[in-house]
Amino acid sequence: MNKFPTVVVISVFLLHSSCVHHAESQSVLKSNQTGIDIFSEITTGKIGQYHDQNNSKRQDLSGAASNGGQVFIVDDGGKPSDFNYIVFKESLNETEQKLPFPSGMTDKDLEGATWLNQSLIVTTSLSKENDKNYRQVTKLKVKEDEYGQKYLVVLSSADLRSLIINSMKENAQLKEVANRAGFDHQTWFDRTKKESPKSGGLNVEGISRSHDNGNDVLLGLRSPLYGGSFGSPAADATKSLNEGRAMIARISNAFSDNASVSFELLDLAGMGIRGFEYIPAMGVYVVIGGPVPKADKYKLFSYHPESGKTESLELEGFESLCRPESVTQITEGIDNYLVVLSEESGSACKDAAFTYIKAKL
Repeated sequence: MNKFPTVVVISVFLLHSSCVHHAESQSVLKSNQTGIDIFSEITTGKIGQYHDQNNSKRQDLSGAASNGGQVFIVDDGGKPSDFNYIVFKESLNETEQKLPFPSGMTDKDLEGATWLNQSLIVTTSLSKENDKNYRQVTKLKVKEDEYGQKYLVVLSSADLRSLIINSMKENAQLKEVANRAGFDHQTWFDRTKKESPKSGGLNVEGISRSHDNGNDVLLGLRSPLYGGSFGSPAADATKSLNEGRAMIARISNAFSDNASVSFELLDLAGMGIRGFEYIPAMGVYVVIGGPVPKADKYKLFSYHPESGKTESLELEGFESLCRPESVTQITEGIDNYLVVLSEESGSACKDAAFTYIKAKL
């Protein structure tokens, strides 16, 4: 593994929370309020190219979850978006193992994973109205057989696309934000609902457990962004896919008949959420921001859940990752680490020098 110089990071005081936050980007995070460095050691490494496609080795890592030091990786599969296993690593240094989807699990375009209450929860992009395989969030149990081999069992699955879209349309807090900002909520909704995922329509690319140790599942939206100027310029030349606030959809009782949705808004400088996770050792969500349309500029942020404040987060080497779309916290012994992961696929990301950064907290 490679090693970078130590990076210093800053925390802020937390304030009261509300249903819909109005997060504002602040100064770059440098150190915590006690002056103690958060990142005391940074190393890099590579995830194996576990996927064979067209006689070519690649990995299209789109999400990762951790249980202690164990890591579970999901993959959007490139083209076509078929990928029928989850990758398991006993630790970052161990060889990748493939855990096949359980019988009947047909989820496609997996974009995120999180570990909640001893279960692995994975999300698709929720991007296709007419294909249920692209609309699922699935809860899995990781078990072992008599030979110690791990396998997956589906505990429950939820089709959440319609619930989120209907909640976007009716949410009173979003309407209040629009009124204060001087744009029409219904016009924004009508404009984004009809678009494809990379042109401003619903597109989920991150999932996280909640900071309050509850059962809520948080989904991070690559699109749409919330704002009066957001929209596809192909449909309206006065609109832009790079303007507006990123959205988190908080799902309560996700796997029940009484699931409900609330929203949190983050200022990611016109970017959507490409990956995020609550990092207990930092007391914040670490968010990977990236463009709504296809592009390669990504940024790292911290999101403080009580105040709704976002701050740019500097991590040495981050800009050298190719399409980073996952962040998690792992534990090794008594030490906690922030891990940011990226893919190695196609011509743009071929032969990457490293595909993850591991920073001691």
